Amino acid sequence: QYDLFPSSINMFKMAVYPLVKQRSCKMGLNHLRNFATVRRFFDPKNDVAFKKIFGVEQNKPLLLNFLNSILRREDDNMIEEVELLPQELTPRYEDSKKYILDVSCRDKKGHKYIVQMQNKRLSSFIQRLEYYASRTYSDQLLKGVDYLELKPVILLAIANHNIFPRKIQCISYHCNREEETNKCFLPNIS
Repeated sequence: QYDLFPSSINMFKMAVYPLVKQRSCKMGLNHLRNFATVRRFFDPKNDVAFKKIFGVEQNKPLLLNFLNSILRREDDNMIEEVELLPQELTPRYEDSKKYILDVSCRDKKGHKYIVQMQNKRLSSFIQRLEYYASRTYSDQLLKGVDYLELKPVILLAIANHNIFPRKIQCISYHCNREEETNKCFLPNIS
């Protein structure tokens, strides 16, 4: 179990430094050499800083390493390339709420990834995550496109506090499961 936030840099010690070593990502190493300078000016727990670190084109190697590590992706299952997507999405209807994602990207297979950083404790955080993921999932289909074309949406929530009961590990994975068989029949909304 990791304690992600005793200091603002621990997230990167846990998630980014070991990844670059393990994955031998030369571009990532170059970015990390400059990270000591960046961390003097940015607190990675801050929304703006988090978006600047993971949500910009020149830092895609950091994002890829982060996603592959947290999602336990290896070998043929690794995410090799992502396309950054718009962070601010317009509402479907005039009176609907707009939403702003911290980091949003899509891989070569069309799977979408949302990474949300939450520093303050909010009672509505889980509902907001569910809303972001469901909107991202439902916005995939255009008129005339078959439902079989829907791709998974993977949401990663990074919080500066426990958002689940303390019995759950700091890094936890969730999937919808049928109660009697304990099997996952709805993998795209896990």
